[in-house]
Amino acid sequence: MLRDLLVEKKKEVAIFCGHYHMEDECSYKNIKQFTTPSLSFQLVKYATGLKVDNTTFGYRIIEIEGGDMHTKVIYYT
Repeated sequence: MLRDLLVEKKKEVAIFCGHYHMEDECSYKNIKQFTTPSLSFQLVKYATGLKVDNTTFGYRIIEIEGGDMHTKVIYYT
């Protein structure tokens, strides 16, 4: 499994996913996964059933400088 191969490397791993219609971040051992909001609409993360929020859109900025990585999400309404 790919996850096991990445864990074996014992280095920090960052995975960035294209728009998934919501912002999310999760981690497993040395792996962090960042999901980026969509430019069209968002899905409400903790809604009962499927709920769409078309009042906001956003994108993610990834900055790498001197071996350090920083990321932030920018939202518009």
